[in-house]
Amino acid sequence: MNSFGFILNLTELFAKNVIYYRMLASKSQEKLGFDSGIHRTDIGRIQRAEISTSIRNIEKIATALRIPAYKLLMEFDSEPI
Repeated sequence: MNSFGFILNLTELFAKNVIYYRMLASKSQEKLGFDSGIHRTDIGRIQRAEISTSIRNIEKIATALRIPAYKLLMEFDSEPI
């Protein structure tokens, strides 16, 4: 975190939120991959913050999770709502 309290690494924040919302939707990595059109191994790599992804893929993941894309990039004080 910086002096303003923001997480600097958006890739890690995105990964954390994908995991949270995927679990909230009761989807496996394989099901999220199928629903989003992104290979399941890439979903895993995204969730481990091993790779960053495109805005297009952020939209695909958000659509598959049925949430607005901005929620995948938001930092929450506690758990996301």
